[in-house]
Amino acid sequence: MSEALIDLVERAYDLSTDRDTWLGQLGEATEATGFAPLGMFAYEFVVRDGRPVVGGLFCHRTHDRIPALLDVMIERADSDVVEAFYVQGPRCGSLTDAAEHAGRPDFARVGTSMFEAFGGFSDMFVLVIHGLGGRRVHVNLPQPTVLGRSSAARIERWSRITSHVSAGFRLRCALAESEAVFDTHGRELHYAAGAKSHREALHAAVRARAKAQSQRDEAALEMWKGLVDGRWSLVDHVDTDGKRFVVARPNEPDARDPRALTPRERHVARLLASGCSTKLVAYDLGLSVGAISSHIHAIQRKLGARNRAHLVALLRAMPGEALGGEQD
Repeated sequence: MSEALIDLVERAYDLSTDRDTWLGQLGEATEATGFAPLGMFAYEFVVRDGRPVVGGLFCHRTHDRIPALLDVMIERADSDVVEAFYVQGPRCGSLTDAAEHAGRPDFARVGTSMFEAFGGFSDMFVLVIHGLGGRRVHVNLPQPTVLGRSSAARIERWSRITSHVSAGFRLRCALAESEAVFDTHGRELHYAAGAKSHREALHAAVRARAKAQSQRDEAALEMWKGLVDGRWSLVDHVDTDGKRFVVARPNEPDARDPRALTPRERHVARLLASGCSTKLVAYDLGLSVGAISSHIHAIQRKLGARNRAHLVALLRAMPGEALGGEQD
C-alpha cells in the first residue's frame, strides 16, 4: 500500500496534463491504495454568498447516479451544512468525522440516508483540496458501509496525502516562474533572489525527495515534504535533451485576515481549525514542531485565546473568509 501512496503523491505534482486527466490519474492511484472500492468522484467549487458553486464534476469508476447525487447534495446544503462541510470542515475524513468536527452528529445519519437513496453507497471518505482564490476540490471515495470515526493513524496518513494534492492543485491554479532549479542529486543550477535565503532548506528537501522516491516505504511520506517552508513545491521537469531537473515553484496559499495575523499565521490557523495536530501542521508547512508551536502561541496572543482548545473554538467560529476560505 505504501508504494501506491507514494505514487499518488507523485501524480499530484503532474503539471503536464489538463484537469480531468490529472484527476483521472489521482483516481487510478487512489484505487491502487485499496481504499476506493467504489471508485472516486471529484468536483471543484467555490463558496459564494454562502452557497457552494460547482465548476465541474469528474468521475472515476463510479456509479452513473453520481451526477444526480451531487445535485441533491448541493440543493440540500443549508447554511449549517455549507459551514460544516464546505467552509470549515476537516481536511479529510468520513461523514462521521466531518459531522463530529461540526458538533452535529445528526449530519452523519442524514448524510448516510441521502447517500444510500441517491448514490447507492453508505459513506464517503473525503479529501478537501485547497487551491487559490477560494477554489477547492472535494475528492470523494464512496464506501459500501458506514466507516464511522476514523482512526488517528488513518487521518494522519490521508492528511499528509491531502497536503501534497493541495500543493499540486495550487500549482495548477497559478504557475509562476521557477525560483530555483536543481539536478536530481540536489545540486543547485539556478537560484532567483527570492529563494537564496532558503537555499539550505530547498537543497535538503530535494535530497529528501530523491531518497523518498528510492525507498518507497511508509517512511517516505515523512521524508518527502511537498511544501518547503510553506512557500515552494518541488516538481520534476524533463529538458529537451532528456535530462531531468527538480524545480522549486512558488506555492503560497492565498489568505486574507482582518485580525492582524500574518499570512503564515493565517495558514497555521486555518489548518488548526480543520482539526490538524501541531505535528500535521508542521508537516504541511515543512517546518519544525517547535516553529509551529511558536506560531500557535502568537495566534493565541493576538486572538486572546486562553488555551489551545479555546483557540480552536474561536477559529471555527470565525466566518470562512476570515482565514482565506472564501473568494472575494
